[in-house]
Amino acid sequence: MEIKEVMDEIKKIAIIGGTGREGFGLALRWAKAGKSILIGSRSEEKAQAAAEKINTQLGQALAVGAPNALAAREGDLVLLSIPYQGHELILPAIRESVQGKIVVEVTVPLDPNDPTQVKMPEIGSVAEETQAFLGSKTPVVGAFHTISSASLKKLDQKPDGDVLVFSDHSQAKETVIQLAELIGFRALDCGPLRTGRTIERLPALLVWLNKRYQKKDISLHFTGL
Repeated sequence: MEIKEVMDEIKKIAIIGGTGREGFGLALRWAKAGKSILIGSRSEEKAQAAAEKINTQLGQALAVGAPNALAAREGDLVLLSIPYQGHELILPAIRESVQGKIVVEVTVPLDPNDPTQVKMPEIGSVAEETQAFLGSKTPVVGAFHTISSASLKKLDQKPDGDVLVFSDHSQAKETVIQLAELIGFRALDCGPLRTGRTIERLPALLVWLNKRYQKKDISLHFTGL
């Protein structure tokens, strides 16, 4: 199947963790670009409140709130933007619902006691761990780790920073690159899934820089391209 055909089939994007800052910001941007959004949360009430906030801000009914399992089942593509500590509960709950779909892994294994540090999984990265759990028929793509949630919400401004995209599935990776470009980002093909062993460490550096320079929207941009 061609990339364009895959993109055309992705009408509904499910964002597990869409009530959090990064997930909500991405949901807002994709809704503004015309995609239907399913906000997933363990709390259906919080999911519905986040969806209503998006609909009110955009003046259109583009987002719906739902429990995680339902959002994952109804979405054509599923994005995970959840605390790493929640993986062991959420992944088993959505495993069957995401089979054969592209799963975008945004989760960063920040140390809950010190977010300027990471605690990487034994397998190497969160994305690799998710891929191993879901199985080879469900392509996992890592992306959006170094994007500022504060800048995502500023709809009057072009989003800043480069989206670093990595996966062992080339077609799925290209689809996510196009989804990033749809909301105004430059997206870079950063290679296979094991690249996450480097990329997933970068948000800890950004946390430090934001704290040191009293900012909220520092991100990464590569020059020379």
